Formats: sequence, structure tokens, C-alpha cells
Amino acid sequence: MNIAPGRDCHGATRPEAEVGAWYASVMSQRADKLFEDAQALPDEERAILALQLLDSVGEPEPEIERAWRDEVLRRLEDIDAGRGTLSPWDEARRRNFARK
Repeated sequence: MNIAPGRDCHGATRPEAEVGAWYASVMSQRADKLFEDAQALPDEERAILALQLLDSVGEPEPEIERAWRDEVLRRLEDIDAGRGTLSPWDEARRRNFARK
């Protein structure tokens, strides 16, 4: 089972302080070193590497992919129709971690 940072095994959001502990508990020293090395790559190479790593962990379940696609399309329609607003990632991340 893959558990995303900031989420528990049920998908619930965890406080930001717990994310650091989660990261430390699942990342081996070798993986941590690889991450540090990857951070030094140019943006384009890092993006390609990230895609390759995602591709290497297997295919997501089709119903989850459909649900994400539908959600993305709904959000794009809302933005195009003036019903949604965009926020910089740092601001959105801060707001999400502030929720309990």
C-alpha cells in the first residue's frame, strides 16, 4: 500500500508536523541520498526522473484514474467559467495543512 505524505492509511490529512516523522520512517538512507542527489538536477531532468519513477511503481486502478480525470475536468470547467480561483502552491499547501 502506498501512503501519500500528509495522509494516513485511510487517506485522511495529517498535520504538517507528522509529515516529517512519516517521511523519516519510510525513507531509507539510500533513498534519502537519491532524493538529495535528484534535487541537484536541472528542473527538466528532475521532472523526467519523477515521471519515470511514477511509471515504475505500477499502474493505478482504472476507477481511481477515472475519478481523478473527472475531478480535474470539473475543476478546469469551473475555472474557465469563472467559478474557481487559482492559488500559488505555497499558499494552497499552507491552507491545506492548517485544516484539521
